[in-house]
Amino acid sequence: MKKITVIIPFFNGLETIEEVVRRTLSTCVIHGIDCSVMVVDDSNNDEKAIILKRIFEKQDKVTVLHLSHNLGQHAATFIGILNAGETDIVTIDEDLKFPPELVPEMMDKLPENGVVYGFVEREGFTELLKDFVLGVIKPLISNTYPIHTSSFRVVSSQLVSRIRKMKPNYIQLEGMIIQSKCRFTYVEIDRSLAENHRKGGYGFLSLYWMVSGLLTHYTLIPWLGISLAALILTMVGVCQSTLSGSWLLLFFLFAGLNLLGEWTNRKRKNRNQSELKRLGLSKSAPVR
Repeated sequence: MKKITVIIPFFNGLETIEEVVRRTLSTCVIHGIDCSVMVVDDSNNDEKAIILKRIFEKQDKVTVLHLSHNLGQHAATFIGILNAGETDIVTIDEDLKFPPELVPEMMDKLPENGVVYGFVEREGFTELLKDFVLGVIKPLISNTYPIHTSSFRVVSSQLVSRIRKMKPNYIQLEGMIIQSKCRFTYVEIDRSLAENHRKGGYGFLSLYWMVSGLLTHYTLIPWLGISLAALILTMVGVCQSTLSGSWLLLFFLFAGLNLLGEWTNRKRKNRNQSELKRLGLSKSAPVR
């Protein structure tokens, strides 16, 4: 019998989380899959934590892992992976953007691949911009990269083992998966099956900082050095009046956003380290 652990990072989906879990377990029963579900509560909200406990306390196949800080979707999922058993892993969002009924079809493609993505064609400016930007960055991380990626993944136990050994300063699962140079494939999801999900959580600033983090920690581009050079150029331009005001503003914004993003990432890294220690996971997967 196939065995999987389904990891669901939770932030603000009380209206859908119970249905996601119910449909996931039901699908696995129908297809003879031994399935356990881990809801990683990343809400940092006591009221939501109490509600989650009440919803799932009598379900043997479901565990709820409460985080003491809001760490973000990628870090919460990574902590779920570290805390799961030696099984294949499914990651899926809380909001029914992806139908859990497709898990068996995705698992059928797993023996020949390290990861199988279920994806919906993106729409909307922010989502299309994200696809474009990641499409440029992925080849910088590795010469083997998936064109389509999403948070709905089936990951082989072998790839899970490799991910657990990684020690990223900046936790971004797609960067980690691409660095592993594994085989991959996709299952395209009809948009009509993507039910009343919330809009993507990436605003312009969070998308920019994700891009900056990927360039800094997953490529050989000296992104922070470039940012510091831009800041120095701004200061020289101010002192010597060699640049126009618009160029000075552009260089300053570029340098400021990148350095602020890295400072934010460093703070997040410290929170991640504290959470790993609290959960007793720091020795198995320390974060530099």
